[in-house]
Amino acid sequence: SLCRGTSVNLSAVLSGGKGSGYTYLWSTGQTTSNITVTPSAAGWYVVTGNDGCSPTVKDSIKINLYAPLSINKMKDTTLCFGQSLPVNMVIGGGKSTSLAIRWIPVTVNGLTPTLRPAPGSQKYIAIAGDACTIKEDTTVFTINILQPLTAGLSINPSPVCE
Repeated sequence: SLCRGTSVNLSAVLSGGKGSGYTYLWSTGQTTSNITVTPSAAGWYVVTGNDGCSPTVKDSIKINLYAPLSINKMKDTTLCFGQSLPVNMVIGGGKSTSLAIRWIPVTVNGLTPTLRPAPGSQKYIAIAGDACTIKEDTTVFTINILQPLTAGLSINPSPVCE
């Protein structure tokens, strides 16, 4: 399989027949012995060769692509003071032997971190990659932590001391 967004060179070699004057016709319409393709979908590439004397010959190759990268999408969340949010990030597609996740902020690591932001608002970005596919997938979400509950006492009416 080929990584999405990458190019590959295809080369056709004719031999025999007249020994010269070979012509090439690719299913892409190109007419050289070597072509470069950047497939957007899996498919067959066919080359037809001729020397003007012998019967036409054909050869083909199928190029498969890794599925597009995907990461589960997270929603913005509000938590009470002292709470944390365990997350389970799932990456799909791409080159399975090199799947990885990057986080912003960089203090977060792995696919199953427990997020413990300070009170206020914290934005998180999780980026799925595979060191192969050009287009990564990303999820962006914010965790809002409510301020801690506080208590205060008052007395009414004020005590009068004499």
